[in-house]
Amino acid sequence: MPAVPAAPPSFQPPAAIVDLHILDLLELTESQERAAAALAVHQSTVSRSLQLMRREFKLVPRLKARVCRHGHNACVQGLDGVQGGAVGGTAPP
Repeated sequence: MPAVPAAPPSFQPPAAIVDLHILDLLELTESQERAAAALAVHQSTVSRSLQLMRREFKLVPRLKARVCRHGHNACVQGLDGVQGGAVGGTAPP
């Protein structure tokens, strides 16, 4: 009887992609607690991920902004034109 081939290893996204997903959900939910609940992880995991992204990408928090509250930098500002003004904090008319 021939041996059954082993299943290929499952794809694991790079940690930075996972952290970016957490940052995105944090923007959408507007709180670490709600983001954690949506991801089925502890709030401390969301907090650590946010701190890592801020450190790695030199994101500056903008607490009173409508978008990018949890981090902003020159690269994110560059997306402003791509998104029609939505990322930089001014929605298109």
